[in-house]
Amino acid sequence: MSTQKRQRTESTAKASHEAARRKWLTGMTKKDDLQIVERLLRESIHPRSTDSNDDKELELERRQSYDALCLLLCQQGRDDEATTIMRQLGHVARLSKQVLHYATPHATPQATPSATTFDPTCTPLRVFDNALRPDTLSRLQATFCAADAPYWTSHNYSVYPPSPYFSFVVPLTPDALQNLGPLGDLLSVIVKKTEEHFGGSEEARFAELWAHRRPHASGHQLHFDSDDEGRGGVRNPLVSTVLYLSEEGCGGPTLVTDQHIDGEDLAQTGWLAFPKKNRLVFLMAQSSTA
Repeated sequence: MSTQKRQRTESTAKASHEAARRKWLTGMTKKDDLQIVERLLRESIHPRSTDSNDDKELELERRQSYDALCLLLCQQGRDDEATTIMRQLGHVARLSKQVLHYATPHATPQATPSATTFDPTCTPLRVFDNALRPDTLSRLQATFCAADAPYWTSHNYSVYPPSPYFSFVVPLTPDALQNLGPLGDLLSVIVKKTEEHFGGSEEARFAELWAHRRPHASGHQLHFDSDDEGRGGVRNPLVSTVLYLSEEGCGGPTLVTDQHIDGEDLAQTGWLAFPKKNRLVFLMAQSSTA
């Protein structure tokens, strides 16, 4: 392949990949849009060059397009197609079908092998519905739910292109909580429930706060919560929490697994906490979440 033709092919592939990503994250309004995203992803997977100078950047771009395509196929329940590609890529494990193509809480229940032995006290999470007073909830919704709310515009928040991560650390003192308004009320509820169900809240001195407003398809990488992104050593919080402000059915569930930060084995069990307005989810900090 000539240098000029190769550059043209690579440029077209990059444009297709970015168009697919933009459509996936910002323009999904109709069922046919999924087919458009898939077509763009397939177009973005440019063929391997016979040129020995085919660099690592091109290989990374090719891999990212393949990975995105596999995720899209899994989310549609097209597991055989996805598995064929994943094996070619050398993948040896994946998240379960129940995670990537899950049934909603109102769907017909599906029997699972562990259903008869499930013990809610052994899970790394607790779920509390109607966690906040109506006035606190409404004030938080006014602050975070609108796309043009000052919280988002002041930080130039965007999903595509992604804005830099930001969060706030506040002291857990009575004066600080009182001055934080509805956020202080939320933290007070978290401290109280932590003491009731986990213990050790008297050891906590600070809380880190952040929020996201993302489309359903954006997802979030699996991670372990830690202070300052783990710089200078991993320091896990006492608990991590997720508060849903939107109506039921808006957005995907939070996944919590039994994988530990110091473990060498992949997670074997996971739990899905589905979005519901005024639902507060508590997570034990050493479990991986997404």
